[in-house]
Amino acid sequence: MVWIGLFLHDASKYVESHPYLRFNNYMKILLLLILSSFAGQAFAQVNFMVEKFHRLNDPGVTTRSEDRLNLDIKQEGDFLLIDQAEAKFDSSFRLYLDDQEINYSLSEAYIKKSDGTNTFTIGRKILDWNPNEVFWGLSNLNSRRSFSLLDEKQEGLIGFHWDRKMGDLELNFILSYLFVPQLNPGLKVENGKVTSKSEWIRRPPERTIINEKEVPIYYNLNDPQIKDVLLNKTLGANLTWHWSDKQTAGKLNTYLLYKPENNLRVNAEAYYDLDLKQVTVNADPVVNHHGVIGFGVEQKIPTIVKGETILHANLEVIDPNAKLGKDFDVLDPIKLKQENREFDSDFFSIKPNYKRESHTTLALTHKNYYLDFGLNYFRLLTEASSGDDFYSDSSRFENAVGFWLQVKPSEQLTWLVDLKHDLSRKDILLRTNVSYLFTNNFVTAVGVEMLQAEDMSSFWSSYRANDSIYFSMGYSF
Repeated sequence: MVWIGLFLHDASKYVESHPYLRFNNYMKILLLLILSSFAGQAFAQVNFMVEKFHRLNDPGVTTRSEDRLNLDIKQEGDFLLIDQAEAKFDSSFRLYLDDQEINYSLSEAYIKKSDGTNTFTIGRKILDWNPNEVFWGLSNLNSRRSFSLLDEKQEGLIGFHWDRKMGDLELNFILSYLFVPQLNPGLKVENGKVTSKSEWIRRPPERTIINEKEVPIYYNLNDPQIKDVLLNKTLGANLTWHWSDKQTAGKLNTYLLYKPENNLRVNAEAYYDLDLKQVTVNADPVVNHHGVIGFGVEQKIPTIVKGETILHANLEVIDPNAKLGKDFDVLDPIKLKQENREFDSDFFSIKPNYKRESHTTLALTHKNYYLDFGLNYFRLLTEASSGDDFYSDSSRFENAVGFWLQVKPSEQLTWLVDLKHDLSRKDILLRTNVSYLFTNNFVTAVGVEMLQAEDMSSFWSSYRANDSIYFSMGYSF
């Protein structure tokens, strides 16, 4: 029996192949530049970076381009169209020079208005309900930008956000009927083959074995209706209790969020075509909602060292089978049956994989002007997903420790080390870079990303040959 578990958990990467969601690369940049112009000039920064990328190994799948241009635009200030309102715009672009492919990301873009007690925000905003989400690259609340494998930048949620302060209590609320799936890294289906502009993504296999013979796999993608992807609901709330003391301030929070998973899933059927002597796979992208329940505590720790030391602990439970009331059903009964269907034939078995996951994270951080330091811990409390069906990824970590260090010995020099080690799977992930600011505007940097993943069931095993080094020069406006 051949397992072709085409439950493509990251199938939102196929969104770029949809004809209604494709735009000219330069039109994307122009559109976001126009949006950014509505924010005032209280804070505005444009970073332009030329980067040379070099592989240290020979991965099985590579992209053509080793040269790329990065453009980051961040702007905050008064919103020009509404009195006493503020706006924020934070976007990124990466252009691959050889093939003119482009990654683009809109991290945050919103307008907000506040009276001191209530703050109303409309747009895309990052939820800060779990501070440990960034370090471990989780995407249960927010999306990941995913320009590279270890990219830590987040993308927020689009909707109506309401924040209210009530003495020591604070309430955060989000409601949305619009969903934009995570777009990076992207996959396309062209002439029966799955391609990507990024090599930091696990592709489904191109060939399989039937009756001891190797045969090719041909993929067909049934494009979803655009409304079926975009018109999906999000509802969430976070309640925080603060205790205020300058030296020992802290907070306790609990949150509940019901939203579409950041990546589309894909159901599939497969059959062996006797005439073409190939396996044909028909894939159907679907949106699946999940529920997230979390509890967090944060406590300042007084020390004799200059700066701020904070201990943060978080417990999170993610249920991919969650439902929330009539108006917020995951899917109607017909679609629900379609989404959870199993497919069996003489050659293939395709089964959905919807497992509840819970984990806890701990972080001890210290920050001052010259130093940003953190010790981190991640523990998966449920059984790790086996990842048998390709694109139903296993958990990123199981029992891991992490170390973060950013040192700024001078105004010009910055050194970063980001190290993660999974004690159970023996995975090791290292990201480090050194940057030097020659003038107030001109910067150069060199960085390395390396990983070790010997366990084939590990999330990272598909990328263990993707060690890389990069050199960059940039200018800030």
